[in-house]
Amino acid sequence: MSLTHRFLLAKHWQIFLLTFVIPFLLQLGVMLTWAVNFAQQIMTQTEPDLTGMFSIFKFFPVLMIVYSAAHFFWLWSLAIGLQPKVPAHVLMKTNKFKGFFFFQISYLLLFSIGISVFISTMPTMIEHAEAPNFNLIGVVFAVVFPLHFFALLSVLYCMYFAAKTIKTVELQREVSFGEFIGEFILIWFHAIGVWFIQPQVNKLMESKPKEID
Repeated sequence: MSLTHRFLLAKHWQIFLLTFVIPFLLQLGVMLTWAVNFAQQIMTQTEPDLTGMFSIFKFFPVLMIVYSAAHFFWLWSLAIGLQPKVPAHVLMKTNKFKGFFFFQISYLLLFSIGISVFISTMPTMIEHAEAPNFNLIGVVFAVVFPLHFFALLSVLYCMYFAAKTIKTVELQREVSFGEFIGEFILIWFHAIGVWFIQPQVNKLMESKPKEID
């Protein structure tokens, strides 16, 4: 049984733990560690070790991957894992979905690395009283803003595609956006939506017009 298939068969509480609770606790633990370290330096009236304080942000890309991995895989399972159950006469543009899907992951990883590098260099800038390079900041903003906007569109399209796939499998016909807008909103707010979407997916998995790889 593939991992995608396991995600589709998982219970709502299991998906909730994987996509929300565990990543949240991990992120909370890291931030509390940073806060406690900062508070200890203040209470002991020692000069804050900026390099040590900001070094934790080197792990920001790893945190983002851990925080997002399960959610992305759940989204992939909904959109691609259910494709064998889509009726043959309905055309689903899976290649378009995959393009948007992998773009948003790539952008998130590169963006988190950029943020990590920027924050990690802040202690050096503060210690040497270096003025920000506004020209460089302007160039970076000009590049990042359109990419960020396109990444947002990619996220919305992937949720749209996953919601459409669920409803198409359920009704076994071509569907309009008005018919699956509820699924779209629930996937968007997945911390709540998973409690409704996953039981719906479990029911779809119980009916087996076609076998899933």
